[in-house]
Amino acid sequence: MKRLACAVMLIAGCTSAATEIETTVLAETLPPASTTTLAVLEGVDAAPGLGDRMFPELGNAGYDVATYDIDLSLNAELTRVEGEVTIEAVAEQPLASFVVDFVGHRVTSVTVDGRDADHARVTRDMRITPTDVIASGERFVIAITYEGLLSSVTLTDFPFPTGWQTGNGGSVFLFSEPDGASGVFPSNDHPRDRADVALQVTVPAEHVVVSGGTARLVEVVGDHRVFRFEIPDVAPYLVPLAIGAFEAVETDDGITTWMGNGAPLPPGFERQAEILATLEADLGPYPFDQSGAVVVDSDFPAALETQTLSTYTTTSAAWGTAVIAHELAHQWFGNEISLGQWDDIWLNEGPATFMTWRWIEIDRGREAYEEEVRRAWEAMSIAQLPPPDHPPGQDLFNASVYQRGGLAFVALREFVGDDEFFDFLRAYVATFSGKTVTTEAFLTFVLVILGPDAEALVTEWIRAEELPAL
Repeated sequence: MKRLACAVMLIAGCTSAATEIETTVLAETLPPASTTTLAVLEGVDAAPGLGDRMFPELGNAGYDVATYDIDLSLNAELTRVEGEVTIEAVAEQPLASFVVDFVGHRVTSVTVDGRDADHARVTRDMRITPTDVIASGERFVIAITYEGLLSSVTLTDFPFPTGWQTGNGGSVFLFSEPDGASGVFPSNDHPRDRADVALQVTVPAEHVVVSGGTARLVEVVGDHRVFRFEIPDVAPYLVPLAIGAFEAVETDDGITTWMGNGAPLPPGFERQAEILATLEADLGPYPFDQSGAVVVDSDFPAALETQTLSTYTTTSAAWGTAVIAHELAHQWFGNEISLGQWDDIWLNEGPATFMTWRWIEIDRGREAYEEEVRRAWEAMSIAQLPPPDHPPGQDLFNASVYQRGGLAFVALREFVGDDEFFDFLRAYVATFSGKTVTTEAFLTFVLVILGPDAEALVTEWIRAEELPAL
């Protein structure tokens, strides 16, 4: 316990959005209370971007979001949206102006604390200038209304569009990693700034809205239906949302999967609770109050760990229990523990890949686990890919991030033995729960808990140009 406490002290300064954002507070000193004249508070024009090493334009400096209240109304064809988003935030420096991530749409009004505010669109950002400077530490409320087409967002160096996606049969859904949330609602679009989300979606009555967290009673208003959800402590890119012809399929274990266009439950999805229980045995309690899935009728070959309700397409759902284990593992690695920097994404994908192999071990035996590990090492040995830490921005999801990242955990397990390794995993999850993590903080944790040889081993697996021997 002393070593664990030491680790917490060493890394405590690395885990919050507030401590990772370097800000400069510029304020004139107020005269003494006895003086009749007060100096005018000077604010700064907060920088766009949180200083992410890979995507410096994502997120915004100068404030921390506490809550989003998102109200969306869609037309019958699910092609246009009218939105009103209320953001409650806390200033981290005196703000003369600040930026929100927001792409596309026609903005119809912007207010700060109920007063009209100037705003200007610049590339993927919107700079807002309130009537008065917002003092450091002050809680303030931004309200933005907008309208426009449902369209995806594309980073100039990223291989596929994110945000709104169109499925078969006219459905729409969100696939927002890493930057797509900014094409859906105004936000501080970086995993370092998690917030509580209240989501309300109004659609014509023939459509069903699916999201995560706690679902409220559906309200019927004329020929429309209003769906409401509450999702606590979530990064913008992890907000789940799917709209269309969805039906709930509840299995005997109590897990609900929403299926699009009347499709049957894919093989393996009846085992979600069983998979979740095996993950809890290794990692500790599931970090959220709800768990489920939505399967969208789409040929898009990917799945995403949207918080409390993983999003699959019919293509990815056909991959069976392995993909379910991977996305559920992300509820710990990526959702409950957020990234401090996008180029540390191996800290999401590496342990999720390892826990996928671990599920295969539990389900099919040690020999099947070792075969998966061997295949991954052989694939990495012939691939012309960089080590998983700090991947290139245009190849964020390359196989090394997953496979070699997972192999780092395999190697660590073999080095220290099962008992110490799984104790370490549970300690890591408990220590960083609800926080952000960087590779540097993770390696420090390895050093303190498992020692310098273990830290050197992990460093070699994630940073050495040459693939280590298995």
